[in-house]
Amino acid sequence: MSVEEIVEAGRDYLGQGMRGVKLKVGHDDPGIDIERVSRVREALGDDVWIAVDANQKWDLPRATRAGRAFEALGCAWFEEPMLCDDVVGHARLSRRLDIPVALGETLGSRFEIHSFLQAGAVEIVQPDLARVGGVTEFLRIASLCEVYRCPVEPHLMMEASVHLACGIPGVEGLEYMPWLTPAFVEPLRLEDGCLLAPEGPGLGLEISEKLMERYRVA
Repeated sequence: MSVEEIVEAGRDYLGQGMRGVKLKVGHDDPGIDIERVSRVREALGDDVWIAVDANQKWDLPRATRAGRAFEALGCAWFEEPMLCDDVVGHARLSRRLDIPVALGETLGSRFEIHSFLQAGAVEIVQPDLARVGGVTEFLRIASLCEVYRCPVEPHLMMEASVHLACGIPGVEGLEYMPWLTPAFVEPLRLEDGCLLAPEGPGLGLEISEKLMERYRVA
């Protein structure tokens, strides 16, 4: 997406009541991303919550350069700056930066996440409910993070993560995906920037049969 398209989408999301946006970064030259994030920050304003996600694209020198720039731009966190299994590298990066380093979506259990917590290599843990194997392991990870005074921010799966967020101390946000809205008979509701947890049985949602029929292959 161009910067203009990102700004337009960001303004649309903010107009729907959302309180911030997350931007993809990770060009070979971090300067490209620094310039893009700077322009988005200027367009949306200093009060808008902005996080950045590199999806493991950089090595330590480039992540350090980018992280310091994102820090100066007031970004909320720096997500997956380097390879997901690089505990030592993330620990070094965390010591160099004030912006919180966030990761966890590609880690499969509390044991993997514990290695990062123990090394001081992460400041925000983002478990993926599906990848860690379900609710039980997710809650174990949340308890472990509480011991280390490390915030938990669920990764994706908003339809399930909204319930977990209601029961975990300190969760400040959820990743909202409006394109999933047609999947449900009664879509998740946003009010004043907050995603409301459905109150029905289970996840409280019913998958649209019309949508299933539309995408049926056999």
